[in-house]
This record gives sequence, C-alpha cells and structure tokens, in this order.
Amino acid sequence: MLTTKELQTEDGTALHLVVFVSSTGQLQGQYLAGDGCVSKVGGSTDLTAAVLALILAYYVFDSIFPAEYAMLLATLQTFVMEEPYRQQSSQSFKFLVKKLRDIIGRMK
Repeated sequence: MLTTKELQTEDGTALHLVVFVSSTGQLQGQYLAGDGCVSKVGGSTDLTAAVLALILAYYVFDSIFPAEYAMLLATLQTFVMEEPYRQQSSQSFKFLVKKLRDIIGRMK
C-alpha cells in the first residue's frame, strides 16, 4: 500500500523520482518529490514517462541536476530529448557524450 511517508521531503531536497513496486514487481505508482512538493507522474506501468517527466521538470524550471545523478540526466537530456546540456560538465561527461555519439553514428 502506498503511503505519503515515503514521499515527504524537506525544503531544499533535490527533485527526484519515487517509484513504488509491489512484491510481485508490478509498478504501483510513480511520483516526483522534492523541496517539500509531490506530483504523481506517468501511468502505473510507464516508467519511461516518469523519467522523462523528471528531466522535463529540471529543464522547464532551468534547474541544475543534483550531483548524485547529473551525468545520467544530462546524458538522457542530450540523447533522448536531443537538447544539449548547457551547464558546467566534467571531462568524464564530455568523454561519454563523444563515445556515445560515435557509437550512435556507426549504427545509422
């Protein structure tokens, strides 16, 4: 059963995705939570929509991705949304983007 306890966040907490899964592995709910706010996202079976909602929330509000998952979200923004990541990035991220572009280019 879903409870609001897992969705409570403190002011200043980075926006993140909270996914509830049943004991049988079925998705039960997906929420964006952070900075004391909660929003239900995606269908009950569509994790992709929830991840895209997280990326879009950071994009729309022009927020900087939290360090914990900045590289993942920046990579998804670059390749899924086809929108360049314009914030400061590490050499590791630049290297990853170059490698992924090379791989994708060979696949076309």
